[in-house]
Amino acid sequence: MASGSNSVHFQKKILIGWAILGLVFGLGILIYEMISPSGSFNGIGEIIANVIVLIPGMVGAGGLCFLLEGLIICGGRFSEVTHSQWVWYVYPVFFPVTLAFGWVLSLLTSK
Repeated sequence: MASGSNSVHFQKKILIGWAILGLVFGLGILIYEMISPSGSFNGIGEIIANVIVLIPGMVGAGGLCFLLEGLIICGGRFSEVTHSQWVWYVYPVFFPVTLAFGWVLSLLTSK
């Protein structure tokens, strides 16, 4: 949780940013498959499948992360979940990585 003057609450426009992030990841996977020496590119059907899976997947992942942060970290007070504007746009990637890092760190120091 960030506190400060440039922190903002969740806004509906952030969902569009998450959808664009999913599209960017989908295009990144497509480009990787096209330039891969194994030649695993299977045509336009694969492009459509990446878009169908990754765009709603990124929005869903962001929503799940927001739900987890609101419930676990803020104790169910979702109005207290605030971050800088740029953090909200990378939130579906940033927050799970942060949770995993904290989980691994707690496992390593629990002895």
